[in-house]
Order: sequence, then C-alpha cells, then structure tokens
Amino acid sequence: MEIAERARRVAQKMKPDKGGRITVSREVDGALLAALKQWRLERSRADKVPAFVILHDSTLEHLCLRKPASLPQLRGVPGIGETKLERYGEEILELLRAR
Repeated sequence: MEIAERARRVAQKMKPDKGGRITVSREVDGALLAALKQWRLERSRADKVPAFVILHDSTLEHLCLRKPASLPQLRGVPGIGETKLERYGEEILELLRAR
C-alpha cells in the first residue's frame, strides 16, 4: 500500500471536533502528519512498543513544520536525540522526501 493511501486512511480515522473539523495543535500539513502517524504505528508494531515510544505527537508536528531534509537538520527537531536519529532518521527523511 502506498504512503498516500495509508495517509488517506489514517486521516479518515481522525475524529472531527464539534464543528466537524479535524484540527491539530498547530498549522501543519494534515496529509504529512497522517503519513508520519501511519509510519509510527507500523514501526511501533514491528518493534512491539507503544507508538509514543517511537515519537510523540508533538515531535511529529515539529517534523511537519520544519520538514528537515538531512540528518543534521533532523537532529535539531525536539524529541529526536542521537538514538532516535540512528534508529529512525533515514526512514523519516525518506518519508519526508516523498512528500
């Protein structure tokens, strides 16, 4: 299944607010955020850990806002330290490049 299709499915599962809108805490690319959440879910299942152990929602939002293009830029995103950079850095950058 393509990333775009997975992102569409995740976006459909997001719960709208009382006004019927789907919102996040900041102005972010909703499709990119959905794709990152789908990647995180798949990675958490593969690693057999809760999704928040992979990356917190706030970190995913920062990725959407900053859209880092390299490992040094990714290192500057709050919530991504050396261990997460080594484990997930290339996967995250690949997903961001596809957007």
